[in-house]
Amino acid sequence: MRKIIIRIFIIGYAIFMLVLFTAWSVWHIMDNGKVFPAPISKFIISFASFPGHVYHTLVPTSTAYNIFDPRQLTDTTSKDGVNLISNESGLSSTRLLISTFESRNRFEIKLLNIPDGKMIKKWNLNDNIIKRTNFIEQATLNFQHPLLTKDSSVIVIRNNGTLFSLNKFNRFNWVNKDYYFHHSLEQENDSTIWVCATVKESKQYNIEGFVHEAICSIDPRNGKVKYIMSVADILIENGLKYLLEIGYENGGIHLNDIEPAPRSSKYWEKGDLLMSMRSRNSIMLYRPTTNKIIWIKTGPWLAQHDCDFVDGKTIMIFGNDVLWNKNSLLVNEMGYLRIGIDQGIIRIWRLSIISNGASRKLEEGVFPMIRN
Repeated sequence: MRKIIIRIFIIGYAIFMLVLFTAWSVWHIMDNGKVFPAPISKFIISFASFPGHVYHTLVPTSTAYNIFDPRQLTDTTSKDGVNLISNESGLSSTRLLISTFESRNRFEIKLLNIPDGKMIKKWNLNDNIIKRTNFIEQATLNFQHPLLTKDSSVIVIRNNGTLFSLNKFNRFNWVNKDYYFHHSLEQENDSTIWVCATVKESKQYNIEGFVHEAICSIDPRNGKVKYIMSVADILIENGLKYLLEIGYENGGIHLNDIEPAPRSSKYWEKGDLLMSMRSRNSIMLYRPTTNKIIWIKTGPWLAQHDCDFVDGKTIMIFGNDVLWNKNSLLVNEMGYLRIGIDQGIIRIWRLSIISNGASRKLEEGVFPMIRN
């Protein structure tokens, strides 16, 4: 009996030490540690992920398990963490600006050259920058959506809502904590950038628990707010209040992109804003000079993101195609939706990432265009 107890103790102790070692190893690898060579690191991550994969197999409605944050760029083709591109003919620029996580509490903004991946310039987000951009305490720390301006300054959003600008010498130009800024930064011209913001209230829609989103224009030269407008007020003033009463995930509309039209066309004017409302599965084209919604479409995409102007009659939308509920994440095929407007007909195309860019027509028909 004593031998059995000793044997159980030894086995239990060995399992405990294995779990402890695995937990430390995963932490070390995730913290950019270099103790283990790449093949061993890959094996450790696969080993630690195994129970999660088993559970997902047994419970298909659960979220697919992945130790790595899905936003993290991980590959071995470049020390900078991005895939090298051999054919640059289809690129609008051979420069890539990214926000990187180097190690615990060490972050950098890097300007890389494509296709060789060489670093042209970097901005070090040091302790002084972290301290001065404190606004709302966050459990995690990261810096998002850097934007490069003509004078080699970068404008960055910290994940606590702070918007700030660093010059080419890594010194502050300005810091703005007026609102909780989030998601992407888009530049209209040298004196205007557009950013999503969370505000305390709307003029015409104040429901308890509702998260108020607004479109905000900032002067990149001094960081001052030039224009701010609640999205709820925009919808109400254009007769679309019903969109505020539907949704999922939280009590807001989850504004996640504001894209200014770079030039005028038959279907929009320069400066019109293409806006994505994730929690309403809706894209709208808005003219801030007249406070009019020119066009709006809900679906067929789900939880979309990153809407862009392609040419004078085409826009591109990235459909996250996911839907959260309390217990699980429902996933459809992730891909881009290409919308072409031609003689009043809107054609929607999905450019599939999974099928290596092969496109298929998703929907075709006539949809109403609201004109002022």
